[in-house]
Amino acid sequence: MFESEFAKLDYIAKDNSVFHIWKKEAHFDDYKKTVSASLEMLRERKGSLFIVDARNGFEDVPEDVEWGFQYFLPELKKQVARYDVFKRV
Repeated sequence: MFESEFAKLDYIAKDNSVFHIWKKEAHFDDYKKTVSASLEMLRERKGSLFIVDARNGFEDVPEDVEWGFQYFLPELKKQVARYDVFKRV
C-alpha cells in the first residue's frame, strides 16, 4: 500500500489488481513519485490488473504528459496484463 496527499494505492488480492485512486492533482516530482509507486506495486505483482480512478482533480501538465509517454506508459506495458481508467466526463 502507498498513500500520500495526492493518491492512495491498494492491492486487491482477490482480483489481483493494483487500484490507484487520485485524491487531487499532482505535478512534476509529486506526480512522478506517485505514479512510480504504482509501477513498483505492479512489478511486485506480475500480471496484475491496474485500475485508476482519476475522477478527483487529475489534470496533466505538458511536462508530465511527456514523461508519461516516454517513461511511464512503456514501463506500464511491461508490467500489466490490462489496465482500466475511469474519469468523470
